Amino acid sequence: MGRVTVQVELLNHGDSILAERGKLAPDQIRKTTVSGIVDTGAAQLVLPGAVAAALGFTKIGEASVRFADNRRENRTVVEDVEVRLMGRKATFNAIVEPSASSTYDFGIEAL
Repeated sequence: MGRVTVQVELLNHGDSILAERGKLAPDQIRKTTVSGIVDTGAAQLVLPGAVAAALGFTKIGEASVRFADNRRENRTVVEDVEVRLMGRKATFNAIVEPSASSTYDFGIEAL
């Protein structure tokens, strides 16, 4: 399993759709560029709570997560996270980690 740090752009996909339809100015799309870790062994996109809140993602439920020390906790799951990386884009659901730093696991091996 390899890990590499990349610059990735995250957008609120709902905002992107509204902008494409002319209902929102492109400069009003909630987005940010962050440094993240692409972990080829990861199964889920994980975002820091501050990033998820700033971009206004909609909560769709909760997921049970298991940490390396085998602890289990519930985390919020959000939808419509648009990820742009290396000229490609895709939309994902993501687990929100409230205590994560600005560098975090993306787990987007399919891009």
